[in-house]
Parts: sequence; structure tokens; C-alpha cells
Amino acid sequence: MRSYVHVLAVLGLGCVPGLLRAEDTYTIKLKKSAKGDISSVVKDEKLVSKIQGKQGGDTVLDDVNTGSESFKFKEEVLAVDDKGHALKMRRKYEKAQKTKEDDTDDYFIQGKTIIIEKLPDEKGSSSSSSSSSSSNDKKPKKFKFTTEDGKEITGDDATPLDKEFNQKESEIDEDEILLPSKPVALDQTWDIKRADELFKEMVDKDEEVVLDLKNAKGTGKLTKVYKKDDCQYGVIEYKLTVPVKTIGGKDIKFKMDADTLFTFSISMDTCIDGKAGSGVVTSKFGVKGKGKVSAGGTQVTVEIDIQGDAKDVIDEEKK
Repeated sequence: MRSYVHVLAVLGLGCVPGLLRAEDTYTIKLKKSAKGDISSVVKDEKLVSKIQGKQGGDTVLDDVNTGSESFKFKEEVLAVDDKGHALKMRRKYEKAQKTKEDDTDDYFIQGKTIIIEKLPDEKGSSSSSSSSSSSNDKKPKKFKFTTEDGKEITGDDATPLDKEFNQKESEIDEDEILLPSKPVALDQTWDIKRADELFKEMVDKDEEVVLDLKNAKGTGKLTKVYKKDDCQYGVIEYKLTVPVKTIGGKDIKFKMDADTLFTFSISMDTCIDGKAGSGVVTSKFGVKGKGKVSAGGTQVTVEIDIQGDAKDVIDEEKK
């Protein structure tokens, strides 16, 4: 549509009544989960962390770490709530691996069929995790995990599942926050007014990062639309930023420079009329900046550069 308008303007026809119609707008709606939905999912995430510290003119810390995780599974939705959130799922994991530097290890769930089920309340979730010694299990659980024969998965065996389902401190509807509240045109930008809630959920308290949530910002933009299998597809781009106040715990806490930002960008190529759940989501995230702390009468400065990227490919089976 936009290219045709441009051509008409060049030809001097843009002012002719009746030749143009109002620009198309799109009500963006993502598909909610439904009982019986089956999808094949591939998830990959990589992280590179570089930290260099100097005391006076001496380098006292020079640390570089790389890591990644890869998952491939088929998921069936077994139960949902009235808002279309999955309450119970069956996943058959073909692949579940983590790599640190050059060492790759299989997670416990690789090759297994796992039942993921939301617990009814915090009281029930606390009792279900009391037998585990993992630090993750100290938090009340929202979901429990069992093998197909009914054995509960806890501790280190549940690490990737806990990270995905139980790490968040509260439950928020990310789609409700990210999506525009009214129809938008191609290349139209909208503000994400509750970006602080998203960033609050992204950072685990155990990671000892303090964010300036009051100054969190975010925008969304519809950059492409196209038809596929009688569905309306589109590409949505999100950009979010929040200042980082401090990094570190009680022993060493670096006060970060004012221009240190946690940045997060997302590209969603997916069905936007709510009819299908297939799509590809890619994201990049990171923190880059300088900080300082006083130690032993001298000042230690640190340069931090942590960058990650992730990709989720979801292929929903047609019913």
C-alpha cells in the first residue's frame, strides 16, 4: 500500500479524490493456548560475559565466560485457564543441553517425556519443593514437574524447567503489556507503558542486579505484514531499555555509571490475528558499562560487557 501511495505522489495524483483509501490498520492479537494444541519447539540461547577490573594501574580481574543452552521438544497442552494460559502440558524432549566454554552436558530431561503442571496455590507449591536442596527450590513453586511415570523432578534435575516456569517473582501477562491497545498501521510505533514490569521479571534477585525501574522505557513497531495459510502474519519489533544502578552483592557492589543500560530487543515473526501459534522469535539482550567500588582504601573500576541472543522457533500442528 505505502509503495503505491509514493508512486501516486510522484505522479502528482495524490490529490485526486477517490484514488486513495485510508491506510490499513491491524488489530494485533496473538493466539492463546487451547487444550489439545500440539507444537514442535526449538529454543537456543547464547551468552558471552566479559568483566575486567582494575585497581590503580593493575588489572585485578579479567574474566570471560561463554555459555549456551539448546532445547528441542514437542509440546501438547493438556489444560488451560479461562484466559488461555496453559495450566498443564506434556513435553517430549528430544534435546536439552547446556554448554559452558567448550564443555557440553545433557540436562536430565533430555530424552524424557515431562509433565508440567501449575500448582493451585503457594502453600501447595512450597510443600512440593521441601525435599530439594537446590537454591532454586527455596522459592515457592508455581509449577511442578514430573516424569511420565509420576516421579517428581526437583533440584538440579529441574534447573531448566525452574528457570522457565518458576524463576519469575510474580505472574504478568507479557502480551497484554507488549501489544498495542488499539489497531496500528504498518511502521507505526507505540509506547510500552509498563516496561518496568517486564524488566522486573527478567532479572532474578539471585543475580544481584539493581535496575532503575522508574526509567524503564520501551516501544513496539509493526514492520511487516503478509498472508500465510489464510492467516494474517506480521513482524513486530520491540526495543526496551532500563538504567542499571548497581551490580554485585554485599561483599562487592559496583555502582554503575549513569549511562549503563540493560537493553533488550525482540523481533516476532508470527500470526497476528490470533488464529495460529506458529512463529519465530529472536532477541538480543545485554548490559555494557563501567562501575566502581572502594576497597582497601583504593578504588576498583570495572568494565562489564554481557551480551546474549536467543531464538525460539514454534511450529504448531494444524488441527
